[in-house]
Amino acid sequence: MFFTIECYARNTGVEDHIPAILYSTEIESVNFSVSRNLMLKLINDGAITTQLLELQVNGKKYKAVVKDVQYNPINSLPVHIDFMPVISGKNQVVSVPLILQNKESAAGVKRGGMLFTFRRYLKLKGDLTKLPRVVVYDVKELNLGDKIRIKDLNLVKGFTFADKPETLVATISGKKKKIADEEATKTAAAK
Repeated sequence: MFFTIECYARNTGVEDHIPAILYSTEIESVNFSVSRNLMLKLINDGAITTQLLELQVNGKKYKAVVKDVQYNPINSLPVHIDFMPVISGKNQVVSVPLILQNKESAAGVKRGGMLFTFRRYLKLKGDLTKLPRVVVYDVKELNLGDKIRIKDLNLVKGFTFADKPETLVATISGKKKKIADEEATKTAAAK
């Protein structure tokens, strides 16, 4: 389902508007501005790059997704947004948020390890009209030393991963020797 955004002429001079562009190799670029408050709401939702949008610019409608957001390094407010048109039936690449479930209850974390996440977004390629909001992976069974790579993730129906299969997504690491010593002590005490 597409969320509709009313867009404005590029140089409105309104402080609450931020410049934006819709571009790809298939269409002529369109410059406009969008409401900062509306975009902040979408950004705070957490899945800004997977929200299907309908942009209304100068009487024309464009289906799009957010390709990139540039932020002010001082106040972290968005200062420019790049949109990419959604072209039905065409495979396009977009960044999708990765949600790791059960982080606190992962076997390796319970044993004193720490979960390190290297990828918070995954690049998926497919028909964006069927775009998932997030990719979810349950880490409950991961133990110390276990690694998650792109090839380990469940593929979303109709999409392929654009990243290399061996790309590291997350790992659980910790003090194996200390834990092994504690287990050896417990085993010896039980005998």
